[in-house]
Amino acid sequence: MLETLKHIDYKVFEYINQKWNVPALNEVFKFIREPFHLQIFYISLALLLIIKYRLKGFWLVLFTGATMGFSDLISSHFFKPYFHRLRPCVDGSWQCKINDLVGGSHGYSFTSSHAANNISVCLFLAMIFLAVIGRKSYLFLLVPILVGYSQIYVGVHYPFDVLGGFITGAFCSVIMYWVYEKLMPENQNIKNS
Repeated sequence: MLETLKHIDYKVFEYINQKWNVPALNEVFKFIREPFHLQIFYISLALLLIIKYRLKGFWLVLFTGATMGFSDLISSHFFKPYFHRLRPCVDGSWQCKINDLVGGSHGYSFTSSHAANNISVCLFLAMIFLAVIGRKSYLFLLVPILVGYSQIYVGVHYPFDVLGGFITGAFCSVIMYWVYEKLMPENQNIKNS
């Protein structure tokens, strides 16, 4: 069973990283997964939330940051040290050259912290804003999907690393959403805006 899953993981990686590689899109996917660009996006989003919702926005940003911190803690400090899975860009078992578009990456591969952190924030926000803007709130999920795909595309994660990150981040966002709903007074909850 494990060998079958590993084979599927490697095959999907091979398709995304090599067979579906479009040189014209290389810079786009490098841009999408770049931590600095993601930080600018989230800082801008945080400022918009605080400007629009004031104290409610401040509390939402605080909970969103805690959600990302929780997710990163589990992904980076529990799963990666436990599984010790090598990243595709440094894994010597490949019979061919992979498209390593970001010059290699350090640390272990499972789970993808990029995937975990981005899904944790965006799913948390999607759940919060579902009552405010309806199904449009699911558009938040485009960010982690693009980031997760780009991590495979540029050669730093296997698909199951990204999937594991998504599961980890989703778990953290559901827990933090529950905490937010329990702790946040009615008059400070974004849903009551």
